Amino acid sequence: EMYLGDVRASLERYGECGAALPQRSTAWWGLAVAHDRAGHDADAARAADRAVSMDPDLEDIEGEGVFYVPAYERHYYLAIAREAQARAGQQESSSLLALAEWSAYLREGGPNAPWSDRARAHVAALERALSERARRAQPARRAAGARR
Repeated sequence: EMYLGDVRASLERYGECGAALPQRSTAWWGLAVAHDRAGHDADAARAADRAVSMDPDLEDIEGEGVFYVPAYERHYYLAIAREAQARAGQQESSSLLALAEWSAYLREGGPNAPWSDRARAHVAALERALSERARRAQPARRAAGARR
């Protein structure tokens, strides 16, 4: 339903799955993506944060036997997951990995891929956050160098 453009129906179905099987991360990953595509940023983050707490190694979205149609859809899920890992502080490189996944989604799906506008918005937000993080780190590096 989601890839056919019926995000509202997807939100309902994934919500039902999450309620019926709250211990299954796949329901929460799907709900996170559906909320993101609907522009519900806070709900998407909550669902992804819940999913990554159950599936920190992302086995349920990139493990053996998992497939996506079209194949580049994988990058959307992994980008959402990497952003959740970054919020959880799991890996310092998670924001960079998320940026790489969003870029792969746009590259493989083309400029008119469904939800490319959402992917571009994530890229812009991540680039701003990474730039700000680098800017804040510069004075600390300069101060450390001056003490030597």
